[in-house]
Amino acid sequence: MSQETNVTVHVPKNITVAYVLWFFFGGLGIHRFYLGRAGTGLAMLALTVVGWITSFIFIGFLLLFAVFVWWVIDAFRIPSMVRSAAGFSSQITVTTTMAQPPDRSAPPEYPVQRAVPMSAPTSTVEPQSTDPEESDR
Repeated sequence: MSQETNVTVHVPKNITVAYVLWFFFGGLGIHRFYLGRAGTGLAMLALTVVGWITSFIFIGFLLLFAVFVWWVIDAFRIPSMVRSAAGFSSQITVTTTMAQPPDRSAPPEYPVQRAVPMSAPTSTVEPQSTDPEESDR
């Protein structure tokens, strides 16, 4: 028995987190992914990767410079991106599976414990003396 439910999730974005991501991972566009702008975050990431790969032929430095300028501009745009991300909500589908309830028609099974009678000892052992005079007899 499973049930599907559509849920709208609204996760507020924090401007401090956005700036920390921008400062440390801004060249990779991670702050843009956090703010719900995956397309431009992916473009920034691609420009950075291609720029580093082609930097040995000096073309990559132009791409890295473009990413740097974009990174500086984003420092001023983050507050507006956080405000626009505040109205952004995600639609997700949750599937729940419920376990079958236990069968209450049958009586519960309890472990059977049987009493085992204790038997009396069949023989008794007489203690042996440790006296050396008795052992000579």
